Amino acid sequence: MLGPLREGTPRRIGPYEVLARLGAGGMGEVFLGRDGAVDGLAAVAGPVAGPVARTGPVAGAFVAVKTVRRDVAGSPAFRDRFRREIRVAALVDSPYAAAPLGGDADAEVPWLATAYVPGPSLSQAVRRGGALPVATVRALGADVARALADLHRAGVLHRDLKPGNVMLSVDGPRLIDFGLDSLLRQRRPARPPSATGTLTVALYRVSHQTPRQNWERQSVRICTDVPLPESEAP
Repeated sequence: MLGPLREGTPRRIGPYEVLARLGAGGMGEVFLGRDGAVDGLAAVAGPVAGPVARTGPVAGAFVAVKTVRRDVAGSPAFRDRFRREIRVAALVDSPYAAAPLGGDADAEVPWLATAYVPGPSLSQAVRRGGALPVATVRALGADVARALADLHRAGVLHRDLKPGNVMLSVDGPRLIDFGLDSLLRQRRPARPPSATGTLTVALYRVSHQTPRQNWERQSVRICTDVPLPESEAP
């Protein structure tokens, strides 16, 4: 859902012109941006956040720019974590995930950009239209599983897989908003996905336990990327 920009919002973040507000979370906001000049709309007055850090998106392409709240950005430890998130995001290469486009953890307002995926999230689709047909759920589950397989092959955990982070584009589902981590950083070797619960079951419901809610209490491994329905969550 596109929203208006609030007073004080930077009109440029890195190389991107900020066009609208896409949403907000506990750590910051997400904006719709555009790379380069299109139809003479590149010059927009406003403060600038961070240096230009072009990473190769097509000029004029729409992007989703995740930013960090200024109070949170004041923590050196959080900037280190965000810098690691940008580095891990660069490993993502999947047709079933929003393409990473770069970021800047040292900017006044730290940011991370990915390709913009137009369309509702799975969560929004279920709330608006009710339960999805079984065949649709199976197809969605298969594509999301392919996305996770691509991430895991690259040594990356999504760590925040939930219906709100599965966008339904005209070309199929795309994973967004990675709460990324690297399997290479884990104390224990990654294990195969657990047989407890299935992604297909989780897709039927908006209400569920996300991996991020549980990951601090146990070793993070591949199976933590599989959310469970509330009735099956530990």
